[in-house]
Amino acid sequence: MNWTLLVTVNNGYFDFFKNWIHFYRRFNFNYTLIVIAEDDIVFFKLQKLGGKLITLVRGRRNTSSEAVVFGSRAYGELASGRPSYMLRYLQNGVNIVYADLDAVWLRNPFPYFNGNFEIWMPSDGRPGNLCAGLMAIKSSKETITLMQEWKASLNKHPKGNQYAFNQVVKYSQVRLKTLDMNLFPSGKLYFKKFNDEQRRKVVIVHNNWIKGHPAKLQRFKTYKLWFS
Repeated sequence: MNWTLLVTVNNGYFDFFKNWIHFYRRFNFNYTLIVIAEDDIVFFKLQKLGGKLITLVRGRRNTSSEAVVFGSRAYGELASGRPSYMLRYLQNGVNIVYADLDAVWLRNPFPYFNGNFEIWMPSDGRPGNLCAGLMAIKSSKETITLMQEWKASLNKHPKGNQYAFNQVVKYSQVRLKTLDMNLFPSGKLYFKKFNDEQRRKVVIVHNNWIKGHPAKLQRFKTYKLWFS
């Protein structure tokens, strides 16, 4: 399948973008990577960084350029833009993979986006709850409708982007595949519960279930998942 990757970044998480792309580039993928800059500072930094197959887009808003904390208003402003960005490409027939930047790609995830489904997502570790930090989405009438409903829900409740998604997807007709938690674990599983053998099998490490830029950075460094 032809995929286009989509990530968003503000200046506060520019170092996490550099870490993410360091690991991503090891695979030598030929997919187009669209990087949406959420503030002017990071936009200019990304321009200097450049890179093959990267399409740089200035976001429509001018959100906080600081490293935001999960659950904060600033985080809500950043996260609420996701469905709008996804919708823009899905409506043009583009199949997208949205990825959070507080993650490290250790193995190629694309072979796992297969079967008769329209969306592939990991669990956030709680029964029935999906994690919006990784979403492979085929362009279809059903996925476009879902993104529109997610966007409408976020306009009413801007802080809870993941909560809003989990509420609207319950009533959606979209065919959704929950990815294997042994391969796409939450941060709680990978860092707190997995042993070394289990960690070696992981496809993508998501540094969630911990708050704050400094804490995420230190945990990546402790587990040797930081590029510098």
